[in-house]
Amino acid sequence: MKRWRNTTYENINYYPFGMVMPGRSWKAASADGYRFGFGGKEGDGEIKGENNSYDFGARIYDPRLGKWFSIDPLFKDYPAHSPYSYALNNPIVNIDKDGKKVYFFPGLKYDPNNLKKFTKTFIRVMSGALGKKDFSTVTVGHRNVPQNLQWQADHGSIPISNLKDDKVLRKSVKFVTDDFHKCNQGEPLNLVGSSYGSVVAAQTALYIAKNRDNLKISSETEISVTLITSAVSKTSPLYKALINAGVTVIYDEVQDEGDNVTGIAGNTPEEGAQNTVGITLPWLSKKYSGPSILSDEHIHNQRADDPEKAYNAIDVMLSDNELEGQTASDHATLEIFEDQQEEGAK
Repeated sequence: MKRWRNTTYENINYYPFGMVMPGRSWKAASADGYRFGFGGKEGDGEIKGENNSYDFGARIYDPRLGKWFSIDPLFKDYPAHSPYSYALNNPIVNIDKDGKKVYFFPGLKYDPNNLKKFTKTFIRVMSGALGKKDFSTVTVGHRNVPQNLQWQADHGSIPISNLKDDKVLRKSVKFVTDDFHKCNQGEPLNLVGSSYGSVVAAQTALYIAKNRDNLKISSETEISVTLITSAVSKTSPLYKALINAGVTVIYDEVQDEGDNVTGIAGNTPEEGAQNTVGITLPWLSKKYSGPSILSDEHIHNQRADDPEKAYNAIDVMLSDNELEGQTASDHATLEIFEDQQEEGAK
């Protein structure tokens, strides 16, 4: 059994906007050369002194003033706030990002007026962590569940090569690219999908990655896709095409053990259709057993009402995509506090 000893080289206490608290910080001599500080950002101390200037990627930030040195590229979305303000002047609640965009594709039964706990929590936490301008929910598909299940079986395994062939992908690619063009080119593009939405997200990420020039997406733009409890199989041509196209795929950490929806699309549309029938009518299947996917007892549907699953998925995604800021567990505390306030108001 190996034992590891942790060594602390630096300890810094910050005010909310990132200014260092005098007399409450120290740095070991052996830590010379370490340049990172507030928000995990790289400091530039040559002109203003150590811990007084940070490079956030798109802009330079002065934590003593709580201001940027240049305007927010998306300042038109916030006409009531100064384009130089950090975190909309509320750093306790908001986190100013590098402009990294996240697009969330929810599952089959998405209803904005009656959200399941997983989806409701995911949207609340992510929009709170990134800000409304950097988080968007994308809902594209057919009008009824059977048609969407058919689409998932048809397109969960094989890449769609032509936008003219599929209305769902065409709408998805148009929404994401039109919105992303408002950002600074070169910034990361992150897609995350749950269940049925993971297939739409995977096809969208792949099409954008393979058609950068036509879609005017910079070759420097990193593209990632997180496939939560996904129908996409790791052995499918679709998954392999994502890897070959240079898309970062987050998969293993966001699947549920025992959920037979994972990988249900198989390697061909025919296999996807057979598997879909199998989990819908398991008593007629030799391959599947347990509750039907139509039952509330199915593990996939139980996840939909488990907010803790949302926190876990967000922590994985934020970590793997290196999206700096508060973790889901931090926001879980905020959300619980809000819920307690609501209970008290009743």
